[in-house]
Formats: sequence, C-alpha cells, structure tokens
Amino acid sequence: MSRFIGAVAMFLATTSITPAALAQDPDVAAIETVVESVGTLADRRNFTDLEALYAPEVVGDYSSLSGQPAELKSPRVLMTEWAATLPGFDRTRHELSAVEAKVRSARGFATADVVASHWLGDQFWQVEGRYVYELEKDDDDWLITSMTFVLEDEVGSRELF
Repeated sequence: MSRFIGAVAMFLATTSITPAALAQDPDVAAIETVVESVGTLADRRNFTDLEALYAPEVVGDYSSLSGQPAELKSPRVLMTEWAATLPGFDRTRHELSAVEAKVRSARGFATADVVASHWLGDQFWQVEGRYVYELEKDDDDWLITSMTFVLEDEVGSRELF
C-alpha cells in the first residue's frame, strides 16, 4: 500500500496540471476537433461526414503541392474530387500534430502539422507540411471556410497522385 501511495505522490509531483490547462476555451476545443477530424474522415473515406465540416463555400489552396491557384468551391464539389482521388490508393494516413487554434469573435483560425502517407501496391508517396485553416461559427458548429496546405517535404513518387 505504501508503494502505491508513493507512486501516486511521485506522479502528482512530476505532473503539472494547471488551472489554465483544465480551463480550455470550448470553442478552441471544438475547432481543434474539426481540424483533427478532417484527416481521419478522409482516411476512412467518410465523405458525407467530412462534407458537413465545411461552410457552404470553401477556399481550397494546395498550390504549394500542385502549382494550381486556390479555388473557391462548394463542399460537395470538394468531396467529389477527394472521393475520386483518395479511393485510388490502397491506404492513406493523415497524421496531425501541433494543432493550435484561436478564436476571434465568430472567426476561428487553426494550424496543424501534417504527415500524409499514401500507399498503392508497393509504391509509397508521403508529403509533410502544414495546414492553415479559417473557420466560422454557424450556430454551435465551427465550419471550415478556408484550408491551405503548405508543402515542406516530399518522399516517394508524386506520380502516385
């Protein structure tokens, strides 16, 4: 019993839980959840739920990857494009880290580091970069109005894409 109490005391002494960490803004948490959901839903090819995360018009900017300019589209058009591309891979994995969100009035802003891996047979393609999101609050929901991918590194053949 004394070992258990000692272990708990050691854990508490080395773990810092501050009131600020416990009191995260619920809007910030909601925005982070939206951002984290994009990759997971895309990897699961759940385009219906993914579409619901976007505002009626969204700017998609993948110019650092494709060389094409940013485009304003409906979520349905965006999902149709993704549904035509992603299932062409055997597997995709969008791993996000360092997700950070801010709220200013009814506008939300978020960034996230991403490693996106794509497999097709024995071929592999991976991009690393950063997503920059803008969101707006619609009733209780935060919806993505803009999504920019900033390419930082690439491994494998882009021909897979």
